[in-house]
Amino acid sequence: MIRNLGKRLLSIYYRIPIRLLQRKNGIQAVISQTLSEEIEKKTDQYASFRFRPKKMESIYPPYRSKVDLTVIVMQGPIKVEDDFTCETVKFYKKIYPDVPVIVSTWKNEKTDAIKKLLDAGAIVVQSEPPQIPGHLMINYQIRNSLAGIIKAKELGAQFVLKTRTDQRFYNVAALPFLYGLINTFPCDNSDFEKPQNKRIVCCCMEYGDMFYPYCLADFFYFGTTDELEILFSLEEDSRCKGEYAKGKTKRFISDNMLAPEVELLRSYIRSHGGDDTCSVKQYWQFIKNHLVTINKDELGLYWPKYDSRYAEHIRNGYFYPYSSHNNMRCANFDFMNWLCLYEGLLKYSENYEKYCDQEV
Repeated sequence: MIRNLGKRLLSIYYRIPIRLLQRKNGIQAVISQTLSEEIEKKTDQYASFRFRPKKMESIYPPYRSKVDLTVIVMQGPIKVEDDFTCETVKFYKKIYPDVPVIVSTWKNEKTDAIKKLLDAGAIVVQSEPPQIPGHLMINYQIRNSLAGIIKAKELGAQFVLKTRTDQRFYNVAALPFLYGLINTFPCDNSDFEKPQNKRIVCCCMEYGDMFYPYCLADFFYFGTTDELEILFSLEEDSRCKGEYAKGKTKRFISDNMLAPEVELLRSYIRSHGGDDTCSVKQYWQFIKNHLVTINKDELGLYWPKYDSRYAEHIRNGYFYPYSSHNNMRCANFDFMNWLCLYEGLLKYSENYEKYCDQEV
């Protein structure tokens, strides 16, 4: 209650400077600089702001990269606020005019929202929502994503970028960057019975996923169409929606597949005849041999969901002012940490297993 009251008071206080922002773009720098300077004077932290345009007309790519036989699959319900999904489609079509954009959504979406997407150049796939949601709604993601990937395959796609309808990556070089990663680093199939054709690029999260077996982000994947089809071809979960496993250890959550991220990757490993033991050691071997992991910030990925989006030090896993050292929440598999693991500069130690037994 006190927090909400404080937010309302601050909203009133900042109403005038926000109106100034609407009048002249140059005032953004003045206001953000002034507020950052005051924060730095009165606290022991540095501050900065990042503005992102809602409409994409003002974004002009310095060059257009030709990425052959690639399809972007945006999965989930249409985000109509600020025409977010539609504006995202327009942006992707602008920077990658030869790349089909598939929006895989539900049959109960409104007709006018579907029409906007079609007019923006999207290919729309609509599925029936699952009757059983699965733990933490995983069946919605499985069904939506797989329908979009199958459509991409019908279009002849060799590579698929799977993302969400309520996310947008602002970096215009994101797609060729991802393409370059899986072509630069061949996979090592020594631990798979059924070989993987190319690595999958995954995104790290902000909850210490270096010591959280198989719990990399489930909202973003890039890889060959065949590998992503395998990733999302697991059987739909028979469990009810359930709740987040608060108070449980990372190892317990992974062992019992209480996170969709874990369920997807462990199923993928088993489909290739690999070892999905929930230990830091086995998890690191899988990442080293079969994935490339990056940070959301490297893509310019924006996700207007959850209050943490207003605190990028948390959202990108850089800094937790109130987190204990033992939680290791800043230890995430961004590209730098992945490359150190790949090159043998980051070496496993039995001592790391204790961080897997910390409560989330």
